[in-house]
Amino acid sequence: MEKGLFSKKLFPDKKRIDEIILRNPSPFILQTTTKSSIPDIFVGRIDEIKIIVETIKRVVENNSCIALYIEGAGGSGKSTLYGHIFRAIKQKKYRLIDLYEDYKLDAIFIDAPEDPEYCNMLYIYSEIMQNLGKSSFFDELSFYTLKRVLEIIEINYKQENPIKNVNNIEEYLNLSDNAEKYKQAIDIVKKYYRSLRSKEEFNFDWQFLEKLWLVLNPNFDISIKAINELSGIDIGKEKFIRNKTDASKVFNIVTTLIGWLYGNKKVGIVIGIDNIESLLGTKKEEKFINFINMLLNFRNKITRTLLVIIGTSSTWMEFISFLKNSDYYNQFQGLFSSNNISLKFLELAQIKQIVKKHLDGLYSENSISLPVEYSLYPFSPKAIEYLYRISAKNIRNLKIYLNDYWEEFQEKKKVEYLSDAFKIMKTFKKDIILDDYEIEILYKKLWSEKIKTSGKRSTLVENALQKAFEILRSDPIYSIYQVENNPQIKIKKNSKYKTVRPDIVVSLASKYKIGEMKKIEFQVKIYEEKSNVLRSHVETSKRLLEQKKIDFVYFVTTTDFSKSLVSELMEKYPERIGGVYPLTKSQQAYLSLLVFYEEIFQKNLNPSYIKILLKSSLGIDIGEFFEIIRKLPKISITPIIQRPLIEFGTELIEEPVVYTQEVIPEKKAIEKIIPIVSHEKIKKEYPLVIEDILLFIFRRTGRYKWQTTSNYLKGKITNYRDEEVKDGYNWLKKENKYVDSVSTSSIKLNNNGIKLLKNLNKIK
Repeated sequence: MEKGLFSKKLFPDKKRIDEIILRNPSPFILQTTTKSSIPDIFVGRIDEIKIIVETIKRVVENNSCIALYIEGAGGSGKSTLYGHIFRAIKQKKYRLIDLYEDYKLDAIFIDAPEDPEYCNMLYIYSEIMQNLGKSSFFDELSFYTLKRVLEIIEINYKQENPIKNVNNIEEYLNLSDNAEKYKQAIDIVKKYYRSLRSKEEFNFDWQFLEKLWLVLNPNFDISIKAINELSGIDIGKEKFIRNKTDASKVFNIVTTLIGWLYGNKKVGIVIGIDNIESLLGTKKEEKFINFINMLLNFRNKITRTLLVIIGTSSTWMEFISFLKNSDYYNQFQGLFSSNNISLKFLELAQIKQIVKKHLDGLYSENSISLPVEYSLYPFSPKAIEYLYRISAKNIRNLKIYLNDYWEEFQEKKKVEYLSDAFKIMKTFKKDIILDDYEIEILYKKLWSEKIKTSGKRSTLVENALQKAFEILRSDPIYSIYQVENNPQIKIKKNSKYKTVRPDIVVSLASKYKIGEMKKIEFQVKIYEEKSNVLRSHVETSKRLLEQKKIDFVYFVTTTDFSKSLVSELMEKYPERIGGVYPLTKSQQAYLSLLVFYEEIFQKNLNPSYIKILLKSSLGIDIGEFFEIIRKLPKISITPIIQRPLIEFGTELIEEPVVYTQEVIPEKKAIEKIIPIVSHEKIKKEYPLVIEDILLFIFRRTGRYKWQTTSNYLKGKITNYRDEEVKDGYNWLKKENKYVDSVSTSSIKLNNNGIKLLKNLNKIK
């Protein structure tokens, strides 16, 4: 499929796209989600955004302070969700978050402090002020506050405004006479300050305004000192902000002043405190207490503020547990929103959207448009699904994987289309421990429709086991003498011998007695679930045990043995039989990995991996298992009573059972049944086969060359459908044909044969 995947007709720009990939940096380069680096690719989370926006409205409308927690697994997108809110507010693109009201908002994005000393209101205040507008925030706040006050004074007191024609802070700083104008402006404000407070609702603390306007002082040192004190960089005794009370007071003045400046707009500050995992580890209790006090200080003294606390679910649970067992619990009532956010992992379709947006950015820059079916190129949808799952649905880890692939393309100077999960496994799978998704895809690979029959599937497993044991044979620790696939072994049946071919026979050299050998047969039955392992299927293994040709049989089966068969085997061959229960889905996946390892990874298995795979698929520690087999005593099994053998053509078959019903002589029986199969086509094409079948039915009860009657007939006579077959067993009894009353299984098998024979006359 891949060879013609990108033919000119389907993908004319492939060569050009590959060149773009090889010369451009990866679009998946991971950047930490911080205030300076917010991913501009965002998908989904509509309900979560709505919760945050509704909480912002409550804060603004009620002049209150509320805390909201965003929790979730690592890499689930917690920081990205808040980052989307943060970016929309900073860029004044409120419609991105469905916020249409006339608000004046600002947002801050900071990390929780690791040092308990900084886990307090002073530290948070400093971080907030330094992040509100970077270095220009207080410059602008100072200039526009002074300009607005002077405008009010000019209107009310006819006092000339010295900076009337200065439009912004940049123009002010570039004035040649700004020192003179600054002095004039401050003198005017001082003169009318008391009057303003009584008339114009300008109820702001003079000490704060004086410090704020020092930011505009032409003397650089004075200006910087004022900025540092206001922004919380320079805090302490004899400073403008001495403690958390001062910090809270200044914070509230700033938010109120912003509202006043913009015509009493509804003002709000959204503060994201990320990575509260920093509160864990050493001095956890001290950090928790300080963090609690900081939150309480916000609740009691700060207004117009939404605190968004961001961290993992486990951290949140640990914090709440600590809080409930502390004296602070009752004080916390009402601080946190009733709608905290617990993030679930993004759906696979959303992940594919994110990957596509990353790629679209690169391709659109180069005026490339990909066909819809290859929109994720050089990755396929299946490859993205696999990477997302092995990333534990962690978006950061997914991007790391994608970035690694991009760099590998550039290192090899060749782009390889990653069409399925197995190509990803080849590169990224560093061990053979499977996760749930890998179990699923490997299980499906074993049962792929491309492997059309149970026989072919069983052969694949046999070959894989043979190769695995051959590799183990090279390691002296296992003392494997020989590994054989379908070896010819003669077994005795009365006075004659018959050659049988068991699946895999592993011969173990004894560590305890020179020349002694123990043999294990691995009998492989990879059948579909609806099939069953029958007595006839294990007949060879039983005879091999009875005649001491092997010492142990281990069944590798995907389907059930009947309960009676399991009981019979375990009773007759105690300590000589294993694996009589079907492999689980997980075990079959590991067996599939054993089968397809070289195809997937393009390299040979090593002994340590084989040991793990055999343990995970068959449930046996192969070294310990071999030791158990070596220590088994010589076989002593009571022979099964079997019927005398008689000649039937070139075969030996069991002599007919003595039945309680009338036994019809062979020739007479054939004469009676021939009309049933008298169709001209059958008579012409299958006369000898019919005779063989009739003889077989009367001399054996359901088996021919170790096959059930139904399987034999299907292979020799005709295809048939079960629904067309009537009740042959009742017909048999009605016609007084004999039935083996000793074995219900034999009756059933004989039934199948008779039903098929009876149905042959329906062939058209």
